[in-house]
Amino acid sequence: MMHPQRCQTTHRQVPVTPLFSPIHVRSAAWPVPFQLPEFSRDLELILAEANNSYDATGRHFMDASVKSAIMQELAKVIFSYTAYPTNQQILSVAEALVSKFPCLRKPGSFAGLYGWQQRIKNKMHNYRAKLRSRKYSYPEIEINTLKRKHPGDAVPSKNIKKPKKAEVNYLPPHPTGESQETLEKERLELIFEITKKNNAKIIADKMNKTFSSRRVEVVSLSPSVGVFKERWPALFTEAQIKEEFRRITTVSLEETFMRKLDEYTPGLMRAKGGAAGCKMRPLLDTLNDIFEPTQHLSGEGAGFTLDRHRTLRKKRDAVVCCLINYLGERQEDLFHDCQPKGLAPILGTAGEHGNDCIIKESLLKILLSH
Repeated sequence: MMHPQRCQTTHRQVPVTPLFSPIHVRSAAWPVPFQLPEFSRDLELILAEANNSYDATGRHFMDASVKSAIMQELAKVIFSYTAYPTNQQILSVAEALVSKFPCLRKPGSFAGLYGWQQRIKNKMHNYRAKLRSRKYSYPEIEINTLKRKHPGDAVPSKNIKKPKKAEVNYLPPHPTGESQETLEKERLELIFEITKKNNAKIIADKMNKTFSSRRVEVVSLSPSVGVFKERWPALFTEAQIKEEFRRITTVSLEETFMRKLDEYTPGLMRAKGGAAGCKMRPLLDTLNDIFEPTQHLSGEGAGFTLDRHRTLRKKRDAVVCCLINYLGERQEDLFHDCQPKGLAPILGTAGEHGNDCIIKESLLKILLSH
């Protein structure tokens, strides 16, 4: 019988491949808190003088031409993070602006912010319209034009496609010199390349290159998982799932997952009750033993770091083994039995048959669905 206490997680480090074309994709998520850009020297001098006047007399700055220049700079910075800022993001921009330049507070509005919120919202609408009129392609804007919509949705405010939370590169443009046709040829070559052995580098390069093409399919066509897997089989591997997550969000999936796992352990697990909680309790009890100081942790230098790393691994192993019950998944979908030679279990002792549980690569895919 397989015991969850004897589970061992396998953390294989996959080299991070740079995004194919940094010029065509965003490299960072929305900053918290929002950082104002450095305005031109003339603007900074004018606003500094206006701040001094505001501190002395309480008089607000009302120069329309200067405010217009400020809005233009803000629109460029906002678009570098997202084409469709949320209300919360717009509020953070307004707060940063009036915090640095109190003279810009809007008289008569709550905290002097509401007027700027409306200005920024209208400016971003006009900024997107201006970009649409240019000869350059901005797919995340063009996808919402009336000619691209279904006849039944041909209303400006209906069925607007925009990034969800954490999506940074929602619908990036194709790399320079590439089109949907040339990237389709790359996709067909990719299907052939995945049949070869020891071909990870070529596959990673082609997956980076065809990223914009996949996003067009996902956003425009919303294909089923089966159809998408048939067209992009290379995506359904552990390495490329992690890379695709990074391409879309600019953050590492595994590092983020492990950091949050440490943050919410063990409080998150102890909140589970009922039958699932009873099944997890023996594993959770092992966490207390793991956290107790031992003689091995009293050393210094490299030995101390190594022992602390092992302790962290043990803690993570116990918590990940709890996930099978916490998420309500079937045990056989997450674990499989094996008898590797010379592999000592991390948690507990070997079972009746000396079997260990090793997390399958499909664990990552199942966790993503939650």
